[in-house]
Amino acid sequence: MELAGAVAVVTGGASGIGAAVVERLSKAGAKPVVWDRQAGPDGVVCDVADETPVAVAMTLTVSYHGAPSVLVTAAGVGGGLTPLVDLDVARWDEVVGVNLRGTMLCIREFGRSARPNGAVVTVASIEGHIADAGMGPYCVSKAGVEMLTRVAAAELAARGIRVNAVAPGVTATPMTAGMSAIPGLLDAIVERTPLGAVGQPEQVADAVLALLTTDWVTGQVLTVDGGLSLHSPVDALRSLSPPSKP
Repeated sequence: MELAGAVAVVTGGASGIGAAVVERLSKAGAKPVVWDRQAGPDGVVCDVADETPVAVAMTLTVSYHGAPSVLVTAAGVGGGLTPLVDLDVARWDEVVGVNLRGTMLCIREFGRSARPNGAVVTVASIEGHIADAGMGPYCVSKAGVEMLTRVAAAELAARGIRVNAVAPGVTATPMTAGMSAIPGLLDAIVERTPLGAVGQPEQVADAVLALLTTDWVTGQVLTVDGGLSLHSPVDALRSLSPPSKP
């Protein structure tokens, strides 16, 4: 797909991965339109979990910029760390509402208004296929995004619209900033990541652009985590190795 001149809706485009995607799209010659609760003067204020604002945002986008060819759904919220038995249902609804319902609403409006032969990239997570204790709403919502991506790919293919997902690992964004307050957590994550670092939004954005511009791929989930999800919780080789001498 040629990005030059393409109208590209980026939800959650005011910060984090979304902002990095906006920057990459601009450099590629596209015309990004930010949908965000904190959208700047050139964006569209939108709560993606709410049906009416999403429809209004698409109407405004088409009116001012033309029909979009690209959609990147980077809007999302974290779920904190709460066991299911202690979980407030309002928190469940908020996380699933933004991450999964919001992705669905944006894909629905894009599918109704987009130019043929466009592309969608959703933002899932490695947590969509890793059951992390205390992260029920987030894990479930991101698992849903993966299946939603495949369903949308099957349905929109007749119009030449490809739908894929990226599944980032731990990435340095405002949503993950609180992890640094937990002593040793980020160091442990880096130690378990084969490429030896926390991911950066620009690295995820590069993967998004790769999926947008690769024409013969649809319905796929590209993991972008530096290899973090390659590990079993039990490192058998290390446990079988003789202890190092002091």
